[in-house]
Order: sequence, then C-alpha cells, then structure tokens
Amino acid sequence: MMMNLAINGAKEKGSEPGFDYNSRNEDLNEEALLKRGYDKNGTPFAPCGRPTKWKDHDPKEKRSCFSCEKECLRECPLNPFPKECPHRDNEHGFSTKMSVKAHPRLILRWHRAKLYLQKD
Repeated sequence: MMMNLAINGAKEKGSEPGFDYNSRNEDLNEEALLKRGYDKNGTPFAPCGRPTKWKDHDPKEKRSCFSCEKECLRECPLNPFPKECPHRDNEHGFSTKMSVKAHPRLILRWHRAKLYLQKD
C-alpha cells in the first residue's frame, strides 16, 4: 500500500520510479547470458560477444539504444579480427535497440548498468 502511494506520488510529479531487477531464478551463468543475448543488467551483447554500451532512451518509442562503440579496436588496435567486422564502418559500430514492450521488467528509462545508479 505504501509502495503504491510512493509510486503514484512520484508519477504525479513527473518522475519515473526505478527498481532493482529481480532475476526470478533465471540462469545467470555466462553461457546462458550469451544465449539470451544480454547480461544480467539488460545490456545486449554485440555479435562478437562484447557487451554494448547504453546510449540513450527514446521515451516516445519506449526503447533504449545500445552500441558497441567499436570497443574491439580500442582493446587491440592491431587485432586483424575487427577488419572482418561488418559493423566497423558504422559510426558507432554495432547498434541495437531494446523496447520496454519486449522486455518490460528489464528496460527502464535509465539503464541499470550505469555506475551512477548503482548502490554503494
């Protein structure tokens, strides 16, 4: 009851509540996360297996945008693998979007993996 009052009060003032994600006994080992395509915070993986970076949230479309930012080039500038990457020529590398409709418990206006949102 008190939680509902707090949420409704926050919404009336234009705020959006944020809650910790409850994994509900999901399999969170590395193989299972790679198979589902995103990590425990909802960060999608690029095709090369690296986690992408949160870029923005589109409130109109209710989705979050992510890109790899060509992290493979920063990690190993002389690595020949990135030459075959089909996303290398894109400005931000691999990009993807995750909608609130497709992932209602996972995607919020602010991405859970952002350091300034995490508890100390």
